[in-house]
Amino acid sequence: MILIPGTVILAMKLSGIAALATDGRTVLFISLLACMTPTATSVTQMAQFYNSEPGYATAINTVTTMMCLVTMPLMTLLYEL
Repeated sequence: MILIPGTVILAMKLSGIAALATDGRTVLFISLLACMTPTATSVTQMAQFYNSEPGYATAINTVTTMMCLVTMPLMTLLYEL
């Protein structure tokens, strides 16, 4: 939740890719938001449907969602710097 978005931010800043489009910073920020999101709820639903450790899938979904309360604002702040 920190390593991948941090790497993406670093790559965006060092490459200067935002300058290639008129609204490049906005497009890259939307891509970064997609990179920062928690695991999909559909994973939990599929685990329940196939009876393949739904409790574990629920725990992963819950923990990553709670971690996003801290990491998403932090990564957004880093992107805006």
